[in-house]
Amino acid sequence: MPVWQNQFRAWVTVDGETANEFEVQTDELGKTVTCWIRSEAGKSFSVSWQNLSYTGASDGKVFVDGVLCGGKIIRSAVKLPTTRRKSGLTNGTTIKHFLFSDIQTTDDDTLPDDATDFTRLGVIKLAIYPVVVGGEIPGGSALLPQVTLHESLVSTADVMQQVLLGVEEPLKRPQPILRTCKTGPALVTFCFKYRPLDHLPANRIAPKKRFFSEMSEPTAILQASLFQNANTKIPQNDAFIDLTLDDTPEPPRKKAKCAADAYCGVLSGWQRGEVIDLT
Repeated sequence: MPVWQNQFRAWVTVDGETANEFEVQTDELGKTVTCWIRSEAGKSFSVSWQNLSYTGASDGKVFVDGVLCGGKIIRSAVKLPTTRRKSGLTNGTTIKHFLFSDIQTTDDDTLPDDATDFTRLGVIKLAIYPVVVGGEIPGGSALLPQVTLHESLVSTADVMQQVLLGVEEPLKRPQPILRTCKTGPALVTFCFKYRPLDHLPANRIAPKKRFFSEMSEPTAILQASLFQNANTKIPQNDAFIDLTLDDTPEPPRKKAKCAADAYCGVLSGWQRGEVIDLT
């Protein structure tokens, strides 16, 4: 999985399984790690990251399709390594989980050409900042609206899916959301560019099926078994509260084998009621 200078690592979990990363690339100068992952319409996902060695307070901000969906704080006094997870949008009392969804298309020529900025779609971004933790702020909400593209733009946009939100559910243990103030630029930014499985081979990102058929039978069976087992089920913690304030470490994560390898754009945004930066 993507790791930055033995300080942080991050991964995406889809329906309880760690997503394989393809073409992982690291930009040392830009402090960015990028990769491709598989998405599947209708499945929920979460973004997790682990602080391995950074001793200051940090705030991991999650952006989905260009929309800031809040953050999670890791305090300076916490024992390392420690893990955080962001699985949806919350206002402090309820949560709506992230869901991969198909983009709607239309042949309506009255749809404005600039109705959708499709360059922001298909990217999940985690930016980790050094921060000072402030006081409590009111809860708010962000929106992830349904996107509709004209059929003529589908090939140009190079995206087939977006992220929508699931049904609103009450949090088991409501908690306040805190204000943070950035004390410097991002320590690292992880970008996960998501696409359906049938789109990844078309771009020579994921292994093609014929990769196995061209091998001798014993080797093909072994390789196929290893590839299919790359996704290892990870137990979910029902008591996990997906809030900025939550500093309770996530339960130990089972190791999962991941195929390595990236590209993605860096997007930004802010929504009222989530983590606020004063810098």
